[in-house]
Amino acid sequence: MLLNKGDGSFEPVKLYPTHCDVEAVVVADFNLDGKLDVACAPGGNDAYIFYGKGNGKFGPGIEITTAIDHQGGFSIAAGDFNNDKAPDLAIPIEEYGKVAILLNTQ
Repeated sequence: MLLNKGDGSFEPVKLYPTHCDVEAVVVADFNLDGKLDVACAPGGNDAYIFYGKGNGKFGPGIEITTAIDHQGGFSIAAGDFNNDKAPDLAIPIEEYGKVAILLNTQ
């Protein structure tokens, strides 16, 4: 994570472990608390969500396993797919040529 100082420069890198290689990230307020969160997709594994604390820091990664069963692809997207005002996730299921839509329950 590189936080912008507001003058065109960035603070030193802050690392948040996912226990696997990360291929893609998306930012949204997944828990609807007014603070940006980060979801990441590692190729061929489970995705993670890091809930933002609103001060440039994030909680530990929470593994998303239910829908993708260790088969996540190399990308991730966020959008309100069911029009309930909460961001959902779309993660490709690499082995099956399908996309898992994870509806937000917050």
